Amino acid sequence: MEITFAYLSDYEEILKVQKLAFKQEADLYEKCTIGPMCQTLNEMVEECASKIVLKGILKNELIASVRATQTNTECHINKLIVLPEHQGKGYGKKLLLDIENYFIKATKFVLETGAKSVKNINLYKKAGYQIVDKGYFHDGIEAVIMEKISPQPPKGGI
Repeated sequence: MEITFAYLSDYEEILKVQKLAFKQEADLYEKCTIGPMCQTLNEMVEECASKIVLKGILKNELIASVRATQTNTECHINKLIVLPEHQGKGYGKKLLLDIENYFIKATKFVLETGAKSVKNINLYKKAGYQIVDKGYFHDGIEAVIMEKISPQPPKGGI
């Protein structure tokens, strides 16, 4: 899988992948109205205006994406998505590491996932994240907040 920056022209395809990827989450929580399933293209464009968005391409097909932004020395990662038929092959972990490497001045990485999303939690734990708190997404689904302290001292870059 080749990972590159995503551009506005990619957002429609990323949104399609997002909805396919989050269908499993919607089924798990028996709630088809979770945020990522209902997001419109305009909402995505607005959300991503202040974020770095990466895309994963395999055989000329967009199969994955991730978004992140940095506030001071904290990098906030969200919407790590991989098409269901490509999950479990290491693509999500590769995207996660690539987005972390982009934010080289970050001393801490933060993300949230559903509290029942065992596959996601395990992926993040394997990548060095730990559960530090619990909360709720705006749609009422319980979430775990996970953090990873950067193993390297900050350098140049973002």
